[in-house]
Amino acid sequence: MYYSVVNGVPIFAPRLPSFLQIDGFKPEIDREALQYYLSCGYCPDRRTILKGVRKVLPAETVWFKNGRVQHKKYWSPPTADKEPLDEKYWIRGLREVLQCLPERLRTQSDGFIGVMLSGGLDSSLVASLMALCKPLKVKLVGYTLDYGGGVQSELQMAETVAGHLGMELRVVKIDHDRVMRELEHLQELYDEPLVKFTFIPTYYLMEEAAKEVDLLVTGDGGDELFFGYRTDYWEEPWLINILSKPGALGKPVLGLGRMLCNPLADWTGSTKMALAAELFGRENATHPDWYYRTATRVFQPYFSDEELERLLHQKATFKVSETNALSLKRAIPDNRMEKMSHTMLGGSLPADLMRLEKGTLATGLKTWSPLLEPEVIEMAMRIPVQVRHRRGTTKYLLRQLIREYGLLPDEAVDSMAKVGLDAPIQRWLMDGRYRDYFEKLVGDGAKVLGIDEGYAKKFYSPRTHVQALKAWAVVGVALWVRSVLRQ
Repeated sequence: MYYSVVNGVPIFAPRLPSFLQIDGFKPEIDREALQYYLSCGYCPDRRTILKGVRKVLPAETVWFKNGRVQHKKYWSPPTADKEPLDEKYWIRGLREVLQCLPERLRTQSDGFIGVMLSGGLDSSLVASLMALCKPLKVKLVGYTLDYGGGVQSELQMAETVAGHLGMELRVVKIDHDRVMRELEHLQELYDEPLVKFTFIPTYYLMEEAAKEVDLLVTGDGGDELFFGYRTDYWEEPWLINILSKPGALGKPVLGLGRMLCNPLADWTGSTKMALAAELFGRENATHPDWYYRTATRVFQPYFSDEELERLLHQKATFKVSETNALSLKRAIPDNRMEKMSHTMLGGSLPADLMRLEKGTLATGLKTWSPLLEPEVIEMAMRIPVQVRHRRGTTKYLLRQLIREYGLLPDEAVDSMAKVGLDAPIQRWLMDGRYRDYFEKLVGDGAKVLGIDEGYAKKFYSPRTHVQALKAWAVVGVALWVRSVLRQ
């Protein structure tokens, strides 16, 4: 939900383009929000890409009184304070909570229920809970994606899980050419700049699922609650930890690492090498304050602060890393990993869930994320970090739960791969047939956004996934200018 005050009149609307139809509203780009989109992929505070338009934050009430906007937060995740460290205790408790959730769908006793089955641990766990719920007299159908052309996905694991659970599996094939034809329409559906490109595969999967089911169940929330994603999100790389110590030769060593990793990343196309080169190239990589190091490494996957200055050809008066570091500091828990989890729950997760929200509006399909039910969040955030996490193993407690009760085949539990419902943006951007389209799109958008077009085009055609992320960030905001502002 978005809101603004136009000529003294408070206005609420569920879509950003609605404000463009209001007499007296002058559309301008919010420069600070633009930096967030280009650096983080979304804007974590109330600002939007439209200057003067704000959004209601998660678990927040907004009202107007005496001509002023007022906000009040009515819920925050709990913290793990003086809870038992007994792993078996928490596994039993978590299972009791999870196994009761599917019974809420008992009213849908006829027909089909879909499961968004990426093949990852969270969606596989949710699928197993649905399949094992005896009071649920419905037929479950799994939906997964196939991009073709040898693009990496978790399709094989999704097939393994579906076979183990006796669930039918529908493989939704994404047509590259169709995506390009409908790109501007997809942006219109999404409202905010389409930097979060995961909306694209989500939309096409939901569109296909809507042909035979009314409800689609997802595994969203598991990464933020149980320490998923990459291990280096939660465990600071040892080299960075050493180089950030007082007196360490951090910047010279990182400079040498960048000189070595950049050409290797370009030559091999290795994602790990590209991520290493990216980390070595950031000023805050060895910042003495952990909050700054984490902000730039985890919460800014696109452009760094120093790159934003070049891209927007202006000296920054506002730094994304500083505001992200402040958000981490303000998080209630004392434990660093809990601080990151709380920050994700209030920022990046709601931004990611918008892909489901916009998908439901576009397809009429309802979605349900069991792992984000209040009782699951309440329990997960009470579990001590030492129980939820083991060094080198993401989602340790969920894996132990699945093993304890034999919910999934061993290969699904042991897999450390994390792809999810991603999109092959590097392949799309490198397709020569669409190079002119992307260049014109960025060129036209650059004039409105104040972006250095020459510097932006440096990332085309992207030789690594990291370069593709940056290229797509520019595409996303430029696409918004063309599709929503229509300039």
